[in-house]
Amino acid sequence: MPLTGDDRSEIIVLAGRYSQSLDLRDPDGWRSCFTDDAVMEMELQELWITGDALWGLASGVTDNDDDRVSRHQPSNFVIDGDGDEATMKSYCTVVTGGSRDNPFVEPARITFQGRYEDRLRRVDGAWKIAHRKIITDWIDSDINAEVTSAQSDSSVSEAAS
Repeated sequence: MPLTGDDRSEIIVLAGRYSQSLDLRDPDGWRSCFTDDAVMEMELQELWITGDALWGLASGVTDNDDDRVSRHQPSNFVIDGDGDEATMKSYCTVVTGGSRDNPFVEPARITFQGRYEDRLRRVDGAWKIAHRKIITDWIDSDINAEVTSAQSDSSVSEAAS
């Protein structure tokens, strides 16, 4: 059965929930966006992240001492699928700047532009990310260094060749 308009709306809400969970530093909300067997693939860093390493990533991203404000802005959704399986391709721009206590500390700037290629699955009536591939078109070198160092956990494996 083809995806319905409601399916597409729920999938776009999932994209928003993922982004807001990162920006508002909500690891439980972020975790709820994924299936239990989810994979995150970071093409530029050649990383394939699963299991405890993926769930640890949520805490690392959301519980760190960095008080910069970020806004992940997904857009241009192309959603296809059938039944309980779907794919979504989208763009993402991340704007970072200021501080939670003082928005005037650092001017906002674009720190990432790229694309998400997602495989989605409906689990217990809710759409979730089963596999997210992050394709970097451009990334701020400081942010890339932070992402790479956050992945130094030994349970993160390099992407398969």
